Amino acid sequence: MTLASVARIALLAGLAATAPHARAQAPDTLRLDAVLGALYADNPTLQAARLDARALARRGDQVGALPDPTASVMVAPYPILTARGTQRSQWRVEQMLPWPGTLGLRRDAADAAAEVARIGADVTALDLAQRATRAYADLVRTQQAAEIVRQFENRIVWLAAFLVNRASSNALNERCAKAADEALDEYQQRFPAITPPG
Repeated sequence: MTLASVARIALLAGLAATAPHARAQAPDTLRLDAVLGALYADNPTLQAARLDARALARRGDQVGALPDPTASVMVAPYPILTARGTQRSQWRVEQMLPWPGTLGLRRDAADAAAEVARIGADVTALDLAQRATRAYADLVRTQQAAEIVRQFENRIVWLAAFLVNRASSNALNERCAKAADEALDEYQQRFPAITPPG
């Protein structure tokens, strides 16, 4: 799961949180530990970095070993005259022996490269976790701000309804009641999901 996927999920969860039927469910639908668990388990970049580190960890034994010996046989259709006499075949076995200490240094270099790759995978994991944590914190702040805005909108609607009721009960303030009714109608047109109490 990429960071973009986590961000999309966070955005969708935030949009779902603003829907009236999902308001009570929003904090429980997306938890930070679930986001980080999915990130560690499903992120292809992180998986590739860890696989590279594992592959490099196994490479030390390969570069530290002697090369495979080679054997060859040559058969001539006609005898060949050499310093040792005539020969019809030549048998050869070879083993390359590197300079002393070379294989140990190659193994050490491969082990160091594997350690660097493992640390790089850990850094990638921490970087992705930091980005996911920031995105999650932004989502939580957005949900909290949306809840504060909803509470404020409910107070405004209640106040407008209160003023309409109070102004309409007083015959002398009919103009005030008409203005409050117009303001309430305009507000309800802009925010149709919010209705005045009672």
